[in-house]
Amino acid sequence: MIRARGGCTNCRRHRKKSDQQRPCCKRCRSLGYECSGYSNPQRWVNYAAVSTVSSNQAPPEVTSSLALPAPPPKYETQMTLLLFHQYVNYGLRMFCKGYSQSWIRPFFLDMSTTSPSVPILSAAIQFYIHQGPSVPVLECIDLALKTFRYEVVSYQDTLKAGILSAGVLLCKLNFLQAQPCTPYIRMISEVYNLNTQINFPVLQQNVAVRHALELLAVMDIPQLVLGRVCPSLGLWKRFREAQDSWEGGRMTGVEVVSGMPMDLLDIFADAEHDHTENLILRLSLWEWQGDTAECLQHNLWDAWRLAGVVDLRRRDRCSRRLQDRQSDHDADESCGDTSVLDRLMAVISIIFDCSRLPKHRHVLIGLIFPLVVASLEVPYLKRHAEAKQIVDNVRNAIKAERTYNLAKVVFQLLDDAWNDGSSWYDIDERARSQGVEVALM
Repeated sequence: MIRARGGCTNCRRHRKKSDQQRPCCKRCRSLGYECSGYSNPQRWVNYAAVSTVSSNQAPPEVTSSLALPAPPPKYETQMTLLLFHQYVNYGLRMFCKGYSQSWIRPFFLDMSTTSPSVPILSAAIQFYIHQGPSVPVLECIDLALKTFRYEVVSYQDTLKAGILSAGVLLCKLNFLQAQPCTPYIRMISEVYNLNTQINFPVLQQNVAVRHALELLAVMDIPQLVLGRVCPSLGLWKRFREAQDSWEGGRMTGVEVVSGMPMDLLDIFADAEHDHTENLILRLSLWEWQGDTAECLQHNLWDAWRLAGVVDLRRRDRCSRRLQDRQSDHDADESCGDTSVLDRLMAVISIIFDCSRLPKHRHVLIGLIFPLVVASLEVPYLKRHAEAKQIVDNVRNAIKAERTYNLAKVVFQLLDDAWNDGSSWYDIDERARSQGVEVALM
């Protein structure tokens, strides 16, 4: 028997002395365990998979290929499937504003048959929605993470729609808890080379992979996540530019998660690649080019378009870092052009009034991005009591229905902005300092 320095990974995990024999130790054999061997598996640190192999070159018989992590424990199938179907039928509506007439429900049903991570992650999300961060929920989340990690390492050379879909669900689970999610987007992109190259011909032919990448890319749009730990990778922009070479050109229609037209999201995705003035001009000139939509839907799109203009101006103020509070106030007064903000508040008020009707209750979640953008215009709100009342009404309505951590974190950040009182309050920096990320899509 060849002896190796250090015990097998099973013995080290349980802090037991190993006989250090190869190919497997006697302790594992006597207990009926499958010895995990002496290779160095990938371990997950700070949201990314990294190798534990030392920089020192090991003997040839030790440097085998990276071993898989131990398979995750089995979960209760009956309970998981029940929660999964609850998520598909009800929970998805909370995340997808274009749920009712989209491919999203049958898509996740199909993905659940190809990836074991999809049903357990969906169940974890639904469980969290029902009970919040209770012990059983945290155990379910831990099991979901182990299942996803095992699947990623198992198929790291194959771009599977199921794994991408599971990655989307993992991001949603983190967003619900206001925990950093962008490192997971980066990790998935690095594993499948999405940040350097994408096999776009395959995307055109493989509808499932295309849908999964679309869901992942929309969460990478710069303006839709506050407090980013990792910068945007430009997934949406490159995904859309690649469609220019497809037969029929770029896809049109409404993106299912945000409920926004794809060509409107194209402008948001260019936030880090175009000048602010040009972006504002593009948003000002944007019009829906598709079939006739409902009046309420048009109003919601208009709210996002106007909020995009206001948000770009705020970010520009933050980047210029005005020297003192008084000069900012004077500049804001001397400008005198609050027409965009006035129109934004009017549209928000119309949508909020419609959301009181039971059949339009679902549109309330679509106001999160416009609400946050409007709430950060503190000097304007302090001068316009009616606008402040509109913001408070929408906020209270959302707060009554959203009790999970994401809502609490968002409203705490907005309270900090109100107390700060300036128009250059950097909510991104504040979120990063608290170790949270806020999804606005």
